[in-house]
Amino acid sequence: MKDIKWYNKIKNPLAREWFRLASEDFYYAKDTFNETENYRMICFICHQVVERYLKGYLQIKQDKTPRIHSLIELLEITAKFNKNFLEFHDNCKALNRYYINTRYPVFWGEIYKKEIAKEAIELTEEIIEFMKKII
Repeated sequence: MKDIKWYNKIKNPLAREWFRLASEDFYYAKDTFNETENYRMICFICHQVVERYLKGYLQIKQDKTPRIHSLIELLEITAKFNKNFLEFHDNCKALNRYYINTRYPVFWGEIYKKEIAKEAIELTEEIIEFMKKII
């Protein structure tokens, strides 16, 4: 299944599990993108993937993961270990809005179109590629 097993080299078992879950979910989102119109779920999965990647990184660096879901907050914590994470502030800001709005019937009524889901996948992929290089 593509390169989702890249994380097997990670010694920390909990970090490895964060990356495994994130990788599997990301490939699921990418593989189903052209077969679904449920773009809301693709966007939500992309948020979850980045959250898990950031938590996996923190598990390696500080042997604990904060119980927060804000990608911006997680990014700021990871930046304490590597300032280059700050380059992904805009990515995380965009993906962060998919955590609640995609899961609950809120009065915003945002409609998720294919272009939005495609952008979510691309923003997520940029973060993943960066993390694979530094881990």
